[in-house]
Amino acid sequence: MRADRLLSILMLLQGRGKMSAPQLAKELEVSVRSIYRDIDALSAAGVPVYVERGVNGGCTLLEGYRNNLTGLTREEVKALFILGIPASLDELGISREVRSALRKIMASLPAVQHQEEETIRQRIYVDWSDFPGNNDPKPCLLKIYQAILDYYELHLTYTEMIGPLVEQFERTVNPYGLVTKGGEWYLVCAGDGRTHVYRVSRILKAETTGNHFEYPPDFNITTVWKAWWSEQQACLPVYTTKVLISPYLTRYVSRGYEERLYEAMSRGKTVENDGSVITNLIFETFREARTYILGLGNAIEVLEPEALRLSVIDHAMQILTLYSQG
Repeated sequence: MRADRLLSILMLLQGRGKMSAPQLAKELEVSVRSIYRDIDALSAAGVPVYVERGVNGGCTLLEGYRNNLTGLTREEVKALFILGIPASLDELGISREVRSALRKIMASLPAVQHQEEETIRQRIYVDWSDFPGNNDPKPCLLKIYQAILDYYELHLTYTEMIGPLVEQFERTVNPYGLVTKGGEWYLVCAGDGRTHVYRVSRILKAETTGNHFEYPPDFNITTVWKAWWSEQQACLPVYTTKVLISPYLTRYVSRGYEERLYEAMSRGKTVENDGSVITNLIFETFREARTYILGLGNAIEVLEPEALRLSVIDHAMQILTLYSQG
C-alpha cells in the first residue's frame, strides 16, 4: 500500500510541480506526518525530492528530473484501455493526440502488461458514436475550443427558439468551457453579467474580439452544467396519457424490450383479467404521444385523454384510406 502511495507522490510532483504537504495529504487521504515520512523514504531511495520551507514552500522534485514509471496498477491499465477514444474528440481534432498518449503509456509498461491490454480490447468494446440525428453541423466548434484555451472573448451570432419561431441574436461572451452530452456540444460562457449555455450547433458565427478575459478562480464548470441541465429538465412540458397495453406487448415489456413502457409499468399499473395492462405514459407534447401510439399499432389503445384518442383514430383512418385506394 505504501509503495503505491510513494509512486502516487512521485507522479503528482512530476505532473503538478511543487505541492504543499497538506495538499498531498488531502489528495492521498493520509496525514501530513505520513507525507513527510514518505518524502524521507523517497529521498533515501535516491529520488531527488526535497521540502522548501516558508510561506511559498512545499514538496518538489529537482528541476529536470523525470521518472519513466507510470505508476499504473494492472486494474488501472485495464480501465484505461476499456475507455477508448470518445468520438466527440474527433470534432475537437485531438483524438490523434489522445491515441499518441496511450501509445506512449503502453511503451512505458512492462511487456507482460501488453498482452493484457490486447486481451481487454478483444473482450470489451465501447461504441462512442452518436445516434442518428445528433450530427448537426458545428462549424464554430474548433474556433470556440481555441478561444477557450487562449482566454479570448468571442462575439457570437446564434439562434434560439422563441415559442414556435427561430430568432437570431448576437452577444459578446467569455467562453469558459465546452460540455458534450448525447453527441451535442454546449458552450458554457458568461456575458451581460450572467452565465449562459448555448448549443454549439445553433451558433452561426463565432469571432474573437482580440480581447483576453480572466477565468474566474471559483468557477466550476461541472457545478454550473449540472444546475443548468436540471433546470432544463424541470422546465420540460409534460403530457400524461392513460393507455391499455395488450397481453402480447406486455410479455416483451416485462423483459425490458420497450424502455418507455417498462418505466411506466414500473411506476404503476393495473392488470386486467385477460392479461392486458393499464398504465400512464408521459410525453413532452401531444404530437409526440400520438406518433408513439400510432407506431405500436393495435398493441396499445389510448383511454385518456379523449382528444388524443380521437386524433389517433383520425390518423389511422387516413392511413387506411390511403392504402385502400390501390
